[in-house]
Amino acid sequence: MEVNAEWAMQNGLRKHDLAAGKVERHDAGTGRAATEPVFVPASPDAGEDEGWVLSVIYDAATDSSDVVVIDATDFTAPPVATIHLKRRVPFGFHGIWVQGASLG
Repeated sequence: MEVNAEWAMQNGLRKHDLAAGKVERHDAGTGRAATEPVFVPASPDAGEDEGWVLSVIYDAATDSSDVVVIDATDFTAPPVATIHLKRRVPFGFHGIWVQGASLG
């Protein structure tokens, strides 16, 4: 699958604070496209930004995918963790993160 590098660069993640009218951008990197992110709270009673944002990132140069973990309180910083996947995750893939106990 070919990805337009200009489009991918513009496809970083954005965090909108509607009350403050502020937008923060997490840059996925040149030729890397972020897919739909999911927020994981740090605890059941965590504040709005207390937790992590997870997203699958496609890298056109290597035709591979990573899962990145971003500290939601420091959204513009580099990921706190990157998980390199053995295979590329196709665009349009949808998933959800659930606790293991929820599956049983």
